[in-house]
Amino acid sequence: MSMKKQSERKLRLNEIRLSTLLKLYEKKKELPQNEVCDFVLESSLSLTGSTIGFLGFVRDDESIMHIHAWSRNVMTYCATPLKPIEFTI
Repeated sequence: MSMKKQSERKLRLNEIRLSTLLKLYEKKKELPQNEVCDFVLESSLSLTGSTIGFLGFVRDDESIMHIHAWSRNVMTYCATPLKPIEFTI
């Protein structure tokens, strides 16, 4: 890929990131936390090109991470009926 195409691709990705952050800021004011978290998760997948992902919160003492949400495709690889999931860090 040429340097020009790489630069254009990076610029476009930065524009998408900025647009996504603006949408997040606007949604944060009007939507409940779980819907904001779902937006963050789906946007992250889109921005990174990933097919699976999760969103978690770390306790203040950094001892446990609580998985709040995971992408739909995760269930293809790791079926679990339990939600929420916690991991010791």
